[in-house]
Amino acid sequence: MLLADVDWNLPNTLSVLRLVLVPVYLWLVWRGWFLGFLVFLFLSELLDLVDGPIARATNSVTDLGERLDAWGDLAAYTTLPFALIFLLRAKFRVTGGTVASGLTGGEGEEVAAKLREQSDDTKGEQNGV
Repeated sequence: MLLADVDWNLPNTLSVLRLVLVPVYLWLVWRGWFLGFLVFLFLSELLDLVDGPIARATNSVTDLGERLDAWGDLAAYTTLPFALIFLLRAKFRVTGGTVASGLTGGEGEEVAAKLREQSDDTKGEQNGV
């Protein structure tokens, strides 16, 4: 089947666009642009929500469209966990065994030091020191 032989319609085009968005939001993750990632992820999911109803409403359901939708789901849902792990790892840097640095936005060293002090104090109390 050649692409010229395919009857392109709006739902199929939306599904292809969804496939194209996956590398875009992965690139945004790589660059550390969390907001851009969320925008493109939202757009991808929005396209997934509307392509099926549009296809049914316009009586343009095709085998290709069903495959494109499944491929889009596969691409989006298999890359999403990796993207989120990468973003969370970048956001919440481990500092002194805690995630305080990422949670406090720059004051993490001070918070981590206080947590270590409290931990040391608790250990001392438990040991009777």
